[in-house]
Amino acid sequence: LELPSSELAALSEQLSKPLEPAQLAELAPNMQTSIEIYTASAIVIDEHCEAGKSYLANLASQLQLPAQLVEALHLQSSQKLVAA
Repeated sequence: LELPSSELAALSEQLSKPLEPAQLAELAPNMQTSIEIYTASAIVIDEHCEAGKSYLANLASQLQLPAQLVEALHLQSSQKLVAA
């Protein structure tokens, strides 16, 4: 990118900030996108630490994903990791 250093610094700062679950949920126009956002987040977030677990629970709530679906997504992703 050919941006002035001040704009490049501002862009870098914004990219380093994590999105809040409500902000991510606003990006989801439909259920399929909500599932994709949640799945991608669950892959990179450690659900075994309290902060990660809390973040994913909040994200699922903001995306209005049913609890059974969230459980199925975690089961599916863990099975794929074991198979790989």
